[in-house]
Amino acid sequence: MIMNDENYNRPPSDVHIMMIGIAMAVITGIISIAFMFTEPRKENNKPESSVTEVTENSTKSTYVPYTSPPTEPPTTLPAGFYPDNHDVYSVGADYAPEEYYIPEGIYMLIANNDEKEGYVHLLGTDHDVNWQELNEFFFEYSCIVKLEKGWDYIPTYCDAYLLDTFDSYGIENNPFKHGGMFRVGIDVPAGTYRVVVTDEQNYRHWAVIYNDIDEAVDNDTDKENLLNNETTESIEIKLKEGNILMLSGSILEEIS
Repeated sequence: MIMNDENYNRPPSDVHIMMIGIAMAVITGIISIAFMFTEPRKENNKPESSVTEVTENSTKSTYVPYTSPPTEPPTTLPAGFYPDNHDVYSVGADYAPEEYYIPEGIYMLIANNDEKEGYVHLLGTDHDVNWQELNEFFFEYSCIVKLEKGWDYIPTYCDAYLLDTFDSYGIENNPFKHGGMFRVGIDVPAGTYRVVVTDEQNYRHWAVIYNDIDEAVDNDTDKENLLNNETTESIEIKLKEGNILMLSGSILEEIS
């Protein structure tokens, strides 16, 4: 086009304005792309986990809850014997300190004081479902209990022996000398006996026969007391193999 005075003074057309705008947009885009590739990349300063898992070809971070218990329970306490220390034992709890751990199972408790009287608290706890239950009982000389996982066992004046290993300790459990709980066929032969009330005033007079050990360790099972607590009269009982006999304030006598 030949530029003359007439064309010089004429305002730019719409087409010219549109072409100029497109050219500026292209130039701006080119400059932005160039800056993006030349600008230094920022470092991620977020701290990495201190726990890592090493695999054959790589190392990757893993999450381990701080409450994770050890995978194995303590094992150095003598098998089956847990002396009374007036503390709380955690039954079957892998996380428990070694000196306060006791395996779940059925135990023979033996009173270890001069009076031969024991006292026990069993506290059932489950933090997942938020429940608690307290069982407490006094016993004369010996008692058979079931300690369940998740419960706390609090002994007073008594030692606990796993029932499977109790006999290996050579501890007498004699219903002809004192009250307690006795296994028929092990602690006393099956047969017919007389239950005689003692002169001890510290005890209620009880004589209870459980059909088997499962019934004996079931705290929800109500069994009839064969003795009248207000009298000193003796009674005859018949014991069968596998029965559990519980005596309090009374002993056995053989019938001649």
